[in-house]
Amino acid sequence: MRNRLAQHPTGWQAWYFVLALAAFLVGSQIMVVGQFVPALAPVIVPIQFVLTALLALLLVRLVSRRRITVADLGLKPGLRLWELGVIVAVFVLTHLIFRLLARLPGGQSDANRMFTDFGLHQGLGYALPIVVSTVILAPVCEELLFRGLLLRPVHDGLLPR
Repeated sequence: MRNRLAQHPTGWQAWYFVLALAAFLVGSQIMVVGQFVPALAPVIVPIQFVLTALLALLLVRLVSRRRITVADLGLKPGLRLWELGVIVAVFVLTHLIFRLLARLPGGQSDANRMFTDFGLHQGLGYALPIVVSTVILAPVCEELLFRGLLLRPVHDGLLPR
């Protein structure tokens, strides 16, 4: 198996991962600020994901003084049809399991409580940003932050050794 990352070294220093950690810490404060603005409640999580990833990308770009590419992040461009199918299948499977667990004795009250706690009972306008952020934005931003901006600088810093 070949190392695709070694074929495209970024020249980033290993300590650049600290920049991504700093962005993660700053981004986590968005939830605290969002508690004071109730109107932002349904979109605060997507805002947090996107702003954290953008801040991390910006910090690494400023320090490295170069444009960050998809290859720099260790990602591949595009999404194949079978990959989209896997995403949909995982989404459907997890929701079916959740529904089955809710039907178990004593499970229905827990499921209703979870829906109420997350605010999903307030209608589609409130629930849609939450579902999109957890199903689409969370994995994308997680890949950017952890694989691309936390692990990649460490990989490239250790590559010469």
